[in-house]
Amino acid sequence: MKELTQKQKEKEILILENASEIFAQKGYANTNIIDIAKKSNIGKGTIYNYFESKEDMFLKVIKYQLDKFLSTIMKSLNGINNIKVYLETYIEKSLDYYSQNSYSFDILLWSSKSLLDKAMETIQETQHAYLVKFKKQFSKDFEKISFISNPELIFLTIQSGIFAMMYEAKRRKNVKLADIKIMLKYLYVDGLFSSIENN
Repeated sequence: MKELTQKQKEKEILILENASEIFAQKGYANTNIIDIAKKSNIGKGTIYNYFESKEDMFLKVIKYQLDKFLSTIMKSLNGINNIKVYLETYIEKSLDYYSQNSYSFDILLWSSKSLLDKAMETIQETQHAYLVKFKKQFSKDFEKISFISNPELIFLTIQSGIFAMMYEAKRRKNVKLADIKIMLKYLYVDGLFSSIENN
C-alpha cells in the first residue's frame, strides 16, 4: 500500500478508534465492517482503501492500541534510572491506563480463538523495540539477577500479571485497583529485589 497523505492518516486513525470501540463492545465475530463504516461516516468500500479485510483491521487495531499504551507509559517512565522505581511506575501507570481505557483491554478478551495467536504475534512484534530498550537500560541490574536467564521475562511476567488482574477486576466488582497495585508491586518488584539482596 502506498504511503498515506496526512488527511488519509487522520481518517485511518478515526477508523481505528471507531473499530476499537466496536470490537471491544461486540467482539470480533459479531462486528460488521458496515457498523464501523457508519460510525466513521464513510462508505463500506472506503474501509478497503485502508484495510485488506476485517482480520487485517482487527490486527491493526491491536497494534494501534498497544502503540498508544506504550507511548503513554514511556512518557511516565522517561528519566527513571532506578529499576525498582521503573517497574513500580510501570505497574501503576499500566493499571491506570487500562482502567481509564478499558476498551483497549477488552478488544483482546473478545477476540476469536483463531485470531488470538495472530494477535499475540502482533503484540510481541510491537513490544520488541521496548523490550530491547528495557534490557539495555538496566543491563547492569540484570547481571545481579543470576537466577533469571532472560531479563525480558521480568517485563513479560509483570505484563501477564497486570492483564490477569485487570480481567479479574472486570469480573469481580469487589476487586479494587489500589489493592491490585499493592499486590503486584509486592509480588513482582519487592519479591524480586528481596531475592537480589539475599544473593
